[in-house]
Amino acid sequence: MNTNQASSNQNCINKFSQLLKHWRQLRRISQLELAGLANISARHVSFLESSRSKPSREMVKLIGIALDLPFEEQNVLHLAAGFVPPYNNNTNITENDTYVRQELDFILSQNEPYPAIVIDGHWDICMRNEASKRLFAPFHQAYDIDKMITNNAMHTVFHPKGLRKFIVNWEEFAGELAQILHREIAQGHQLSSPCVSW
Repeated sequence: MNTNQASSNQNCINKFSQLLKHWRQLRRISQLELAGLANISARHVSFLESSRSKPSREMVKLIGIALDLPFEEQNVLHLAAGFVPPYNNNTNITENDTYVRQELDFILSQNEPYPAIVIDGHWDICMRNEASKRLFAPFHQAYDIDKMITNNAMHTVFHPKGLRKFIVNWEEFAGELAQILHREIAQGHQLSSPCVSW
């Protein structure tokens, strides 16, 4: 292995380590907890996070699943480790994905009487259950923003005339969301992860 290859390998290891640590902290779990979820040793997690070990493709997959990362984020993790991403860009939910929508309908109905929504990788609200409609109806009527653009969860939350004025712990709540948005912007790619349920 020449010097350039060694340097490239080390860069990959460092990128993966930084991303692993970022996601572990974002999920608020310890190295020991992550080790338990991935069924590996805590020492190995420590070595991966400190760039002392290079992960295998299988290890990257295990960690992505243990951290409950969307497919696109698992692709980023694979790229950071120097591997070809395993998931293609056709994991989005489209109007023709009847089976997936039926499953999401079932999940939403099972959340009743608690509110639940489904958002896509662009933070647009795809689906919602009846409890969510009932809960958010009074707020939606109080919005003083263009009704055509309130389908985006982030816009609705952050707009000064949207949900923001109703959130008591605004600074704490907005800080968490802002961190997520900053990370997405820093990665420099459009989100296209599958819809997820809240």
